[in-house]
Amino acid sequence: MRLYTLFRTATGVEEIKQEVPQGSTIYHVLCSAAERVGPAFRDLIWDKETGRILPFLIGVKGRIEPSTGGILNEIVEDSEVLILMDPVGGGLKKPLKGLLNKIHPSYMGD
Repeated sequence: MRLYTLFRTATGVEEIKQEVPQGSTIYHVLCSAAERVGPAFRDLIWDKETGRILPFLIGVKGRIEPSTGGILNEIVEDSEVLILMDPVGGGLKKPLKGLLNKIHPSYMGD
């Protein structure tokens, strides 16, 4: 899992490497990472009072999706890289895909 912007600043790490059991969802990966990295990471993912997922962006399989959509239920493939970024204003989807392609060449989304 590659961390950018606020995630990187809060945790002090650029990357979280972890083995993921077959059939794990993105939600499970985030839970596991939160246990390993601690409260700085957890507080960027879940609201402390409600436990609801906070809005941020997840890059996976060549797409960038909001955390508050259905992406958390997607199954993570072995050796797949997730990218976590701060939420941004509307109209930036194509520029963000270009950025992801520069950051991680395996992202070939349209």
